[in-house]
Amino acid sequence: MTRKFRKLKRNAPKIPPKPRLTFVCEGKNSEPNYLRALKEKIDIEWALFSFVVVPAAGVPSSIVKRVLEEKRQNEVKDSFAEKDQYWALYDRDEHPCYYKAGIICRDNNIHIAASNPCIELWFILHETDYDKVVDRKKLQKACEKICNFSSKSKDTDFNKLVESYELATKRAEDKYAARESEKDKQLNPPYTTFFRLIRELEKLKTKK
Repeated sequence: MTRKFRKLKRNAPKIPPKPRLTFVCEGKNSEPNYLRALKEKIDIEWALFSFVVVPAAGVPSSIVKRVLEEKRQNEVKDSFAEKDQYWALYDRDEHPCYYKAGIICRDNNIHIAASNPCIELWFILHETDYDKVVDRKKLQKACEKICNFSSKSKDTDFNKLVESYELATKRAEDKYAARESEKDKQLNPPYTTFFRLIRELEKLKTKK
C-alpha cells in the first residue's frame, strides 16, 4: 500500500510595508507643490518609501489634530510604524494656537516645519539671504517679486526653485541660530525650521 503525502504549501513571504513619510500642510498649493518638486530633485530611492502629502489642513491646531490621526491610524495597521515620519507644516501668521501646536507635536514625536511669519520666507531663502522683520503681507509681496510667486494661486515654478534647496537650507539654519542667540523667551521673526525637514530627508538619500 503506497502512502499518499500531502503537498506542503508554503506561505508567501510577507512584504513589510514601506516606511511612511507623511506631510500635513497648511496650504492647498504652495507646500504640497514644493514638496512634490523636492521629491523629484533630492536623490532618494523613493520606491522604498510611501510619500504622502495632505494639503489644506487648516490652522496649526487643525494640522496637529490631522497628523495625530494619521499617526494613530497607521500605528494600528502595522508594527513598522516606528520607522515612519510625520510632519506638521504651518505658519505663525497671527494664529493664537501656534506655540501650543508646537508643544503637542514635540510631546507626540511629530516633526515640525514652522515658518514665522509664513512659508514664503522659506521660498525667498532659495533666492536671497532675506532677514527683514516684516509682517506676513509684506513678506508675501517680497516673495511675489523675488520668486515670481503668485499670492493668488499660491504657486510658482517650484521645479526651478528647488534647484537651490541646499543654499536655502544653510541660510535658514544660520537665521534660526541667530534668533536663538538673541535669548528671548520666544523666537523673534524671521525664521523657518523647514531646514529640519531637508536634513531629515538627506539622511534617506541614496548611497553611492
